[in-house]
Amino acid sequence: MPSNGTLPEPLIVTDLYLDSSNRIWLTSWGHSGLFYSDDGGHTWTNAEVDLSGGQGGSPDGIPDGFAQIYAITEDILGTLYISANNGDVYRSFDRGVTWQKAKQLPLGAADTAYSLEADPTLPGTVFAGTFGDSLYVTSDFGETWSRPDGTGLGSGYIFDIEFDPLSGNMFVGTAFGVYYSSDGGDNWTGLNSAFPIPSVPPEVRNLTFDEDGVLFVSTWGQGVWASLDWQALALSEFALKVDNVISISANNGTLYMLTESGVSSSQKYTSVISSVDIDDLEGDEIPRDYTLSQNFPNPFNPTTTIEFALPQAANVNLTVFDILGRQVAILVNGKLSAGRHTVNFQASSLPSGMYLYRLTTPRGTIAQKMILLK
Repeated sequence: MPSNGTLPEPLIVTDLYLDSSNRIWLTSWGHSGLFYSDDGGHTWTNAEVDLSGGQGGSPDGIPDGFAQIYAITEDILGTLYISANNGDVYRSFDRGVTWQKAKQLPLGAADTAYSLEADPTLPGTVFAGTFGDSLYVTSDFGETWSRPDGTGLGSGYIFDIEFDPLSGNMFVGTAFGVYYSSDGGDNWTGLNSAFPIPSVPPEVRNLTFDEDGVLFVSTWGQGVWASLDWQALALSEFALKVDNVISISANNGTLYMLTESGVSSSQKYTSVISSVDIDDLEGDEIPRDYTLSQNFPNPFNPTTTIEFALPQAANVNLTVFDILGRQVAILVNGKLSAGRHTVNFQASSLPSGMYLYRLTTPRGTIAQKMILLK
């Protein structure tokens, strides 16, 4: 990446991330390791992180002039996480103003995390993909790390981790194809049967979903593949058939692709996703997919209304958690008909603060934040 006047040159970029405040974060191998932009990437600020520090590697307040940072992510509470050499992970509870060292991954340097992805529904839950030692997870903001069972996962090399925005399932790109899990990484299913040599799938370097849940997969040597509905349709060839594609991103009907040679290209596509047959239900159309709306009013005191939609009759669970992940209320637990449903949540016995409400359906989980303000 060439300098634009506010970045050092040359710069080896390892990750780019847009956080919930619309700040763009850039991690790099070398220089100070971390930069951010608040104007869409026109200018950049050195985050001046301190990763080495004093005894035990704890931060000493002195920024490092040379740092190797591989990935960055943000959890549902806005906590930022970065991964560095030697299996180190750092976190920031104040939007990147200060950073503190979390616990190191168990095998140290052998567990350096090349990819990080926070669970979109659970605070403090982050998955780390290593280069050779599979997947680790923390559920306490990096205080402890453990490896999920990983049954059925094809390789220890995890290049990318993404969550399907519709089902909530977790996807990983590995050295032997793409896999997904609906139970936090304990059990995995491969989506590799369509590749030319299914017994030896290609390296999957990057994954992305568009707003309709279309899955795109970039590979090393077999270009880009896609599935309009990964639960029903196999991956099929999409673009750049024999290229080494490092990174992809979908936006508004266009897929952007970056190859090993540094050449970027784009290709438009039409998203045609099959849905359930639509019949009238008390005057309303049956929804196309599972959705969970923002509660209203928000903030609230002490009662608020939560609306969700089901495309077909299903067993669902709607549960409320505090910011520490403790269950405080079960609002729905059972089978409901297709259509739109509303539930009133009464929180007079709870203290003020942020809460999470999570809808679990056959397609996965969806979560939203709400604020009780007394």
